[in-house]
Amino acid sequence: MIGRPPGRPITRLLVKKEGGRMAKEFMHKTLKELFPDYIVLIKIGTFYEAYGDDANILSFLFSYKIRTVGENISCGFPINSLNRIISILDRKSINYLVVDKSHNYEEEMKQNYKRKNKYNEILKETSKYIDIISRIEKIKNYLMLNDSRIIDVEKLLYE
Repeated sequence: MIGRPPGRPITRLLVKKEGGRMAKEFMHKTLKELFPDYIVLIKIGTFYEAYGDDANILSFLFSYKIRTVGENISCGFPINSLNRIISILDRKSINYLVVDKSHNYEEEMKQNYKRKNKYNEILKETSKYIDIISRIEKIKNYLMLNDSRIIDVEKLLYE
């Protein structure tokens, strides 16, 4: 814990409101400043979402699709998958923090592996994976726009 009872809002004084609602990107950034080597999962409706490097790690570990909105990337999964995700994060000794947006970002769950935390190691592995996925996506987009080139690519692959 961070010196407060569980279930209490983590950043009560750091909340940024926009039209009466917290900006989730701001809240994620704030949580990452407090917990830089944790995967931060934010419950939003019936999904959990992660942003930035955390989204890349989830994509790497679970083959989830990355979404890009502007310059922000995110990755999400349905709430019924949380136990499976947490089980794998535990097995890999990766710190995580789970919060609920609808309850003022109350902490639902937290695991700190201290010096055994593998967050940064996994993050290094993830960057190579994300680079490859990005390159494949660019090739796919090119081929969809230039379908006559698909035959040339197939010749390279299968001959």
